[in-house]
Amino acid sequence: MIKNQENAKQKQYHHHLGSGGYRTTIPKWQKLEHEILDRGIEPESLHWPERAKYWFFSHGRTMDLETGVDGP
Repeated sequence: MIKNQENAKQKQYHHHLGSGGYRTTIPKWQKLEHEILDRGIEPESLHWPERAKYWFFSHGRTMDLETGVDGP
C-alpha cells in the first residue's frame, strides 16, 4: 500500500474516467466526435490513433464543438 501511494504521488497526469471507466466514457467521446462531424467540421482528433484519443480525453481534455480543436 505504501509503495502504491508513493507511485501515485509521482504521477503527472491523472485520468478522469469516473467509476464506469473506459466502458462508459468511450461512447461519450465518440458521440462528441460525431456531433462535430455532423456540423461539417473535421475534429482535430479524427485521424489520431484510438490510443492517443483515449489518452487525450481520459485526462480531461475535450474538443470545441464550434472549431473541432482542443477546447477548454
